[in-house]
Amino acid sequence: MKRSKIKIMLSLGAIAKPLLYIMIPAVLMGVAGYLCAEFITVLGGYGSVNILGFETAFSLKKTCHFWNYCSSARRSPLCGAVF
Repeated sequence: MKRSKIKIMLSLGAIAKPLLYIMIPAVLMGVAGYLCAEFITVLGGYGSVNILGFETAFSLKKTCHFWNYCSSARRSPLCGAVF
């Protein structure tokens, strides 16, 4: 018996519906944890440079924008990100 992919997706959605109140906070907390893990290195490096007394060419806002560009670009010559 072969079922279509749409029917399989709908049946899985019906099974997961009672867990919706648990899954939504779990997904949101997972996203928040991922963002914290990514930003801790950027902000830690920026803070280390400031504590050592070096002049930074960019403000914290520009640094975060640059990090966002690097993480979202598929091929960034500035960041060397190749996925």
